[in-house]
Amino acid sequence: MTKFKSKIENRKLKADLKQYNEAGFTLMEFVVYTALLGLILVFLFNFLLGIIGHQGKGKIREAVISNTTHVANTIDYEIRRAHQIYDSTSQFDVASGQLSLDTRNSVPNGESSTYVDIYLNSENQVCIRRESDGVVCLTTDNVNVTQLQFKKITLSDSSESGIQTNLTVEYNTNDPDQKLPMNIQTFTRLRNE
Repeated sequence: MTKFKSKIENRKLKADLKQYNEAGFTLMEFVVYTALLGLILVFLFNFLLGIIGHQGKGKIREAVISNTTHVANTIDYEIRRAHQIYDSTSQFDVASGQLSLDTRNSVPNGESSTYVDIYLNSENQVCIRRESDGVVCLTTDNVNVTQLQFKKITLSDSSESGIQTNLTVEYNTNDPDQKLPMNIQTFTRLRNE
């Protein structure tokens, strides 16, 4: 009977242990699961911070590129439409230059030509001034233009061939890692329209 009783007790003990093991976690299991969950959360948090940082830089890069492209295209358009370069007020080969153009497009009534000035203002924005329309800034407040340089290019036979423009635009921030400067150089010929 003792043997039978001991078998019954062993079965009871095994059943109790099985029920205990199925009922909850041990302290060691809890520590391991908590540590794994903590590691996963740290990696996930760093991953999300990286995504947010890259998205911010993407917006900055987009602002710099769109402003640079807009200015370069506008300068190109104005030079192509110009009749001639007005040397008296143009400033060539300086970092904050000015280009003055004599044009026969959009001429005020009673005039045969008008002038267009493209320059860098005191707030580091590229502006265009037309006699008939006033001043319009081509760049937004979130970028700074650090260089607007014009160079008059002439052919070997001394005829005017065009304007080379050097333009550097960067994001308007105090953080040097966020400035993301962009430099573009263009060359445009006058069509003498």
